[in-house]
Amino acid sequence: MLTKASSFRVGLFLLIGIVVGLTAVIWLGASRMFEETKAYVTYFDESVSGLSTDASVKYRGVTVGRVDGISVAPDGKLIEVSMRIDPKIQITRDVRAQLKEVGITGIRFIELAQLDPTSSSQPEPLAIDFPTPAPEIPSKPSTLHQFFQGLDDVFSRLNQLDLEGLVAGINNMVAALNSLASDPRWGTLITNLETMTGDLGATISELKRIVGDPRVENSLKNADALLREAREATGEIRAIVKKLEVEKRFANSMNKLDRLTDSGTALIQGVDQKTEVLQRRLERITRDLETTGENLKTFSKNLERRPSGLLFDRPVPERNW
Repeated sequence: MLTKASSFRVGLFLLIGIVVGLTAVIWLGASRMFEETKAYVTYFDESVSGLSTDASVKYRGVTVGRVDGISVAPDGKLIEVSMRIDPKIQITRDVRAQLKEVGITGIRFIELAQLDPTSSSQPEPLAIDFPTPAPEIPSKPSTLHQFFQGLDDVFSRLNQLDLEGLVAGINNMVAALNSLASDPRWGTLITNLETMTGDLGATISELKRIVGDPRVENSLKNADALLREAREATGEIRAIVKKLEVEKRFANSMNKLDRLTDSGTALIQGVDQKTEVLQRRLERITRDLETTGENLKTFSKNLERRPSGLLFDRPVPERNW
């Protein structure tokens, strides 16, 4: 009795499961059959591997339909994908269909999105020269397809480059630079420039030392004092003239003028000595500059006779890139 009861329960359980399964299948099929959708079609000029019937059709991430069929287009080149989309979704002329991947599983779905009006590079829609069974939604290449197409363009451009000619040009340029660097005229020119720079530095240092010399500062102070004394002497002379005490006051004024003359003479002698030192240094700098000028003239003449010799031993052939 226990065995028959257990068998009856198992059979009843299986029967109920089959009925529930069939009911679910019939209900899902009926719901799809009676749902209100609108037919559209799109065409791809790339592999649609991973896309299958009943795959999702999404609009900005929201599921709005499903793939109804996949086949080869009448022209034998494109892939025709039929879709059933919710009629509430407004498909405008700027909507494009693009293949998208679900993570790294390889499963694909169709993403509908509007073109970016701010983008300067918009993909051209495919030329369809045959009748379509439903309104067409233009497609654009998938991100993966664009990536591989960019790689193909890069490799094709690399193949078009004249690599041997480029390497030869670089070798010639390096040889010309080595030849230019070994030219003894460069050494002479650099030596003259270093000498001139050293002389200029020494002259500037000497000028700073002269300006900072306390004796110069004292001389300037003495000159100011002498000027003040001269003004005082002039005022006294005017006062003497006014008071008609010409002889007595004139003698004092003459003594002050004598002291002023002696101080001025000493100051002028000191300045003359500094001027002679600066003049000798400037003459030496002038001779160095003349030598440098002659070297530059010689270099300029050689450059005018053979300008390509500065970088290349011979003219580099033109390259078509």
